[in-house]
Amino acid sequence: MPQCLFFKVTGLYCPGCGGTRSVIALLNGNIWTAFKYNPGVVSLAIITGLVLFEKIFNKKILPRRLSFWVVFIIMLFFYYIIRNLL
Repeated sequence: MPQCLFFKVTGLYCPGCGGTRSVIALLNGNIWTAFKYNPGVVSLAIITGLVLFEKIFNKKILPRRLSFWVVFIIMLFFYYIIRNLL
């Protein structure tokens, strides 16, 4: 597996670091392991599943408020900062 260019140059993890391992863990049914590798991938998989459910069954599940999505993105952003500090 090729090394992340951003990590190679800066020594910091980018938001995509661990993404491939996370997808592989998800496909093997290891949700907690996938979350440890990259929580953004797991979050995206869950949101994608919910959007598909909404489209297929014509039911609204996901919040429509912009504030929910802003807080969600801010939380992911802080996670990526914190994992580089620890």
